Amino acid sequence: MERNKREGKKQIEEITEFLKYEKIDRIYTTTSSRTKETVKNLANINSIEIQQSEDLQEISFGDFEGKDFKEIQKNYPDEFNKMIEQGYKYTYPNGESLIDCYERVSKGIGSILNETPEDNTILICSHAGTIRNILTYLMCMCICTNSSHIVTCMHVFSSQKEYVIGFSRLFVQSA
Repeated sequence: MERNKREGKKQIEEITEFLKYEKIDRIYTTTSSRTKETVKNLANINSIEIQQSEDLQEISFGDFEGKDFKEIQKNYPDEFNKMIEQGYKYTYPNGESLIDCYERVSKGIGSILNETPEDNTILICSHAGTIRNILTYLMCMCICTNSSHIVTCMHVFSSQKEYVIGFSRLFVQSA
């Protein structure tokens, strides 16, 4: 566990070093302390208040939060079979489906983009599933509106489960 903390701190330092000279006008995170901690130094460098959004949270696994798929398959075989059969339509008990999660994230990103002046750069610190939803939303938005300036990818960095993806108008980071 201590090793993971050291690696996490090192990754935060590397991300901060990489992005510290970028023009960042707004920073959004989930309500998770881990995402806020990841961008805290960048917020201080840029004198920006971090804005939290529940819409940027990872999918809610409900009763299965913290359980892995092997555990679900062993202890909840009927639910596991429903999960496989229904795919993205499956709703976790007391949680949400992949569709619900995508719609929530899309609504949140839409609001962020609508309230942000076009010449502003946004940094979002979130989780991998949410980032996939953001990228899907932005790609669909570009296809539907011919707004290619929003999804001009500049950089993609990966360090195990951590991602920093840079855009001309949007930086997205997984914590």
